[in-house]
Amino acid sequence: MEVNILKNIERKFISNYDLGDIIETEINKVGWGTNYIFKTKLGKFFVKIFELNKSNNNSLHEILICNYLREKGYPVSKFIKNRKGEYISKLDFKKSFHVQEFIEGDIWKKNTAPNWLLEQGCNYIGRIHNELKQFDLNLRPSIKLLNDKNYHIKRIEGIINQIKKNASIGGY
Repeated sequence: MEVNILKNIERKFISNYDLGDIIETEINKVGWGTNYIFKTKLGKFFVKIFELNKSNNNSLHEILICNYLREKGYPVSKFIKNRKGEYISKLDFKKSFHVQEFIEGDIWKKNTAPNWLLEQGCNYIGRIHNELKQFDLNLRPSIKLLNDKNYHIKRIEGIINQIKKNASIGGY
């Protein structure tokens, strides 16, 4: 079954993108979901598969953010448009995929990265966070609410008031 799925993905990759024939295929088992690395005569490409109509599917946001950060000079993935000029291609009635230029690098196992790398990574993430402050993703209302610091202050005040109320009822 997995072979048939892979053949379908390879067929859709070749028919939707001007990236040449696939010379080598590798299943990428790092991260969430099943993703592939296709090698063609034009380079290596990361192919990410995702389900359509999933509430947690942020593929379009990922593309928009990476494109924005690339324009600002950050070294992030470059997404490849298909022959229709779109970033996302349909795989079947349930799934879609997008293609990125593959980025060579090291992957550290959980809790094994050295402290200097963690510090450098945190600083870098902070810079990206500041860069994206003004970037509106039209996120779901629940995410916007969680990002609102006033929301957190109101929740904490509510908890404190509830504790005070319970304390006065219990005679503390």
